[in-house]
Amino acid sequence: MKTLYLMRHAKSSWDDPGLRDIQRPLNNRGHRHASFMGRQLKNQGILPQLIITSPAVRAETTARFVAREIDYSLSKIIIDKRLYEAEEDDLLQVIKEVNKTVDHLILVGHNPGLTDLANTLSTEPIDNIVTAAIYSIQFDCAKWKDIGKRKALFHFYIYPKMFS
Repeated sequence: MKTLYLMRHAKSSWDDPGLRDIQRPLNNRGHRHASFMGRQLKNQGILPQLIITSPAVRAETTARFVAREIDYSLSKIIIDKRLYEAEEDDLLQVIKEVNKTVDHLILVGHNPGLTDLANTLSTEPIDNIVTAAIYSIQFDCAKWKDIGKRKALFHFYIYPKMFS
């Protein structure tokens, strides 16, 4: 059984219009929500074996906040440039390359790619993975390369506002 956690980066700041998109940081709410979602994973006993993130500052920072909350080594976070502005096929390729020994994987990235991927893989459609949300699906297979369209079982969908 493989479990995939698709996490959209937390809320980013638009305070500096001169920054390139990839350089935009999290805003204060984004910092709070990223940590909060990490605590939610820890409270559910979810300890991923691998975190892969987009190189965008807002995504990488989200991954780091989550990692700290779940006691995942920051040095083990993989930054994959293919996740920035990725379409669903790009995301799927990254996932299929993950070693079969990894059973629990967090992918931190962006929309619309994450939502499109969730809708391609799962039989449980979603309109939009909101910022800092985690959409989790499971696959009944032994290797990530064997995942495919409509083969995922919906596991859960959580986001910060549902807890307030």
